[in-house]
Amino acid sequence: MQHPGRVAVVVVGLLLTANLVVFAVVSSDTNPVGVQNAPTVIEALTPERGALIQQQDDVGADLVDTFTGVLKVDGVEIPEDQLTRVVPLGKVSFRPGPGREFDRWSPGTHTAVVIFWSQTKTRKSASGYSWQFKVG
Repeated sequence: MQHPGRVAVVVVGLLLTANLVVFAVVSSDTNPVGVQNAPTVIEALTPERGALIQQQDDVGADLVDTFTGVLKVDGVEIPEDQLTRVVPLGKVSFRPGPGREFDRWSPGTHTAVVIFWSQTKTRKSASGYSWQFKVG
């Protein structure tokens, strides 16, 4: 062997590269763009953070299938009978309309909060997450 040191350098280089790839995959953010920095039980938000929506668009959250929740918008909790739920999928949403807590979204910035908890527990164990959206 003319250059035994070369083999060692190549092996060490390959090991470092493999470790960097593994680290990048493990530490990558697995949340979709609209829910970055959100708890992992939140799979999607409607609308996404900072999105511009219309006055009649839905607001909601898609939670991990074993969770449930309620929504607040601008500090007002949406009554249970006005929420749309898909319980097996952990989805909860609200669409404004006549006779509802909000008949339409007013122009400007709004703050939504999803309060969520495991379906096997009570609301006393709930956590919350807030985000903002804009209405044009």
